[in-house]
Amino acid sequence: MSLRAAVDVKPASPAHAPVSVSPPPGSLAIIVPSLGHSWAERFSQAVLDTDLVGSLEVYGEAPSWEDRWFCLEFTAMNEPPSDLLDSWCQSWDAHVLPFLVRGSVRARTGQAGAVEDLEYAASLDPTNPIPWGQLLVAARTMGHPGADIERFLAETVSRSALYQPHVEFLLALGSDSTRTDLMIDFARSVSEVVPAGSPLHALVPIAALESMILHQPDDHIEHLRANGLFDDVLMAAGQSVFHPGFIAEPSVPAAKAMNTFVVALSILGQDDLGLLLADRIGSAVTDWPLSLLGSPTVSTWQTLHDRLRDKGHQVAASRS
Repeated sequence: MSLRAAVDVKPASPAHAPVSVSPPPGSLAIIVPSLGHSWAERFSQAVLDTDLVGSLEVYGEAPSWEDRWFCLEFTAMNEPPSDLLDSWCQSWDAHVLPFLVRGSVRARTGQAGAVEDLEYAASLDPTNPIPWGQLLVAARTMGHPGADIERFLAETVSRSALYQPHVEFLLALGSDSTRTDLMIDFARSVSEVVPAGSPLHALVPIAALESMILHQPDDHIEHLRANGLFDDVLMAAGQSVFHPGFIAEPSVPAAKAMNTFVVALSILGQDDLGLLLADRIGSAVTDWPLSLLGSPTVSTWQTLHDRLRDKGHQVAASRS
């Protein structure tokens, strides 16, 4: 199958949306960090309201580990007060959730104590993949080159193959330009083994984007062609966001994957493919990798979408 044929496969249903909020193309009014994820919104609000019982209920209601991960990720974005989290951990020292919340917040912001919180959370709930995945976040943000990131990822995946911990592992591998090959090899190795339709194929364009950030080449396309990533990104798109099995159900990983491919495809000059994804994304716009093109705002997204629309139709016409 040719590279273009690989990505020209149409999704099973364009009505599938990555999250619950999906207005018509071009109608984005605001970027919503929660992606319309109701469990994350309710969980974060319960934490900010110091309602531990309510947060426990929402955490328990969330249907998957991916949803619980995003509950914690979104809450960490909102940076609940440290004195609130300290009080929770003191009052509920035998329960995993307070330490999981505080550890996730500390991991995201690189605060001391993150590793201790997360290791304690892992000991309280041995079947939970999230503490191990958050240890990868801490290893990256706190700059711990000696951290056992291979073990952290293995412990996570043995419980659940969560999307974001794979991303965190990749970013930790590519912490400087001398380690780019390790990052690219990891992305390729995952893409080779995960099922068709998996959002984890997006590790390939993430590696491509990170490689460009680290090396700052004069010619982005030539840089990606030289290390084979240009073709890899197209093949990965065909195996994920353009595969009939993609987005069997709404999910945050699907939204993150589509946003990653939109930006990567636009940089590769594949504007017609980028337009297809941008139209499907609706309001499920993520800050990253949009922030690579400017401030992660509605204006930046609209500029990208308009450019994809203008150039995408031209590219599609030239290929017909």
